Amino acid sequence: MLLNGTTLTNLEIYRNSTDFTEKGSLLWILDHTKTRFGSRLLKSWIGRPLVDKSILQERIDAVEEILDEPPPAYDKLVSLLKGLPDLAKGLARITYGQCTPKELASLLTAYQRIGNAFEPLEDPSHAGFKSPLWNDIVSTLPRLRKPVSQLLEVINLSKARSEESKSELWVDDEQFEELANCKFSLLMIESDLKEELKSIRQLLKRPALKWTSVAGNEYLIELRHAEAKKVPANWLRVSSTKANLRFHTPEVKRKLEERDQQRERLARESETAWQSFLSLCNQYYAVFRDVTSRLAIADCLQSLAVVAVQPGYRKPNIVDEDKLEIVDGRHPMAEAVRPDPFVPNSVAMGEGEPRTKIITALVVE
Repeated sequence: MLLNGTTLTNLEIYRNSTDFTEKGSLLWILDHTKTRFGSRLLKSWIGRPLVDKSILQERIDAVEEILDEPPPAYDKLVSLLKGLPDLAKGLARITYGQCTPKELASLLTAYQRIGNAFEPLEDPSHAGFKSPLWNDIVSTLPRLRKPVSQLLEVINLSKARSEESKSELWVDDEQFEELANCKFSLLMIESDLKEELKSIRQLLKRPALKWTSVAGNEYLIELRHAEAKKVPANWLRVSSTKANLRFHTPEVKRKLEERDQQRERLARESETAWQSFLSLCNQYYAVFRDVTSRLAIADCLQSLAVVAVQPGYRKPNIVDEDKLEIVDGRHPMAEAVRPDPFVPNSVAMGEGEPRTKIITALVVE
């Protein structure tokens, strides 16, 4: 059933009608979820009530089971929900190529923990629950093991958590050929610069001479003014002080220009490799989506169980007849926000009773 905006407002489903905050609304009463994606699903459930009796009964039975004698697997499942990142949002960011390495590391770590929480089952009924809904949830989770294992063969999670550069994320750079070539070219440039320093030491007869970096300028040769006569004419003077002169040799200048080009190329290839990996993640989207959906359902069911165990709540009895009967019904939001007791009311509609009721209020002046 799809409720229109006016109904949602008047019934205070998402916001109260006093200060338009969540406190005092039906969502405020029912939402005890542990994850953001579970909270969003519960909000959808509340705003779009079910009219299918079989699905309604399935949810009621699932809640009832964990209220009576929850199997050991239930506590393990609820514990699994704690601290999970927003898996649904993360999947969306992967799909659109916007996920960062740190976000992906968090997602894959969570999915790895989820996949290893329960052993694979040949039959969902072996999960330990009476409710098919709970059995389906538990039996679906181990399906993550293979996809996550294959992805972790490509990416290094520890580096993904800490590295800002996308060029250092991979278990084996050789799987991205152009990226590996860029890294090798940069290493060769660094090696050539070391050889250039050896040549400069021989030329200037300064065996202990080292590169100097000043104000972002790297690989500078720093000499005293008295040593300026030793400097070849083609050396480029970069800066000077009262005591020293700083130079770049033509070879150093050329290598630094080449290094800048390779770094730009490395950045492009790193992004290409990253997008390629996100595309690989998308190949397992259906598995990730199904598991995330099952966890969201589990979160909603445990949230409803938290409410159902409170004093005064009763299990609804759904019948095939076209009737509604409420005995000593109380307003859940009013009781939660008002200190004075709420007077219960009974109502019957359909099957011999009027199908509509007009609710009025006594106004005292």
